[in-house]
Amino acid sequence: MKKYLALLLLLPLLGFGARLVYGQFGATNAIDILPPTTLVSPIPSSQQTIGLTALRPTGVSLKAYRRAMAVVQVNTAASAGSLDVYLQASPDCGMCWQDFAHVHATGAGTFHVPISLHGDGGNYPTTVLAMNDGTLANGVIIPYLIGDKVRVKYNATFNVNATGAWSFHVFVIPD
Repeated sequence: MKKYLALLLLLPLLGFGARLVYGQFGATNAIDILPPTTLVSPIPSSQQTIGLTALRPTGVSLKAYRRAMAVVQVNTAASAGSLDVYLQASPDCGMCWQDFAHVHATGAGTFHVPISLHGDGGNYPTTVLAMNDGTLANGVIIPYLIGDKVRVKYNATFNVNATGAWSFHVFVIPD
């Protein structure tokens, strides 16, 4: 009995209890929603748009965590143009998609989108939202999700004579 008690007291000192201070997950347990992606202008001499694209059209399953942080990491930006990233959730296993955030980038940077998968009563909407599939306004975040699947749709615009490429990555860090 004394051996087991001594072992239980030593486990935290050996690092087995260290993960408890990070919540449910550490920073290394990010869930990839969109793997690192690079978009290059197809015809630099004219304005080009790469239309709304969902690289993973069926989405990624996300467990019902109380909260999470979506991160849109834009590593490189085209010299002229913009990148629109729509984060979407599906309440019906991927049949329909609803935008819950729209990140509009004109340069490199990291954008954070707080997500609540389990809202408090005061966070729920009082009106029915219109379906938005790649149409949510710039910079809007709907702070709650309904559904267990998440995906990203993106749209890139390259202005005339744009050089460079859009290189970006989207992931979720659950807490």
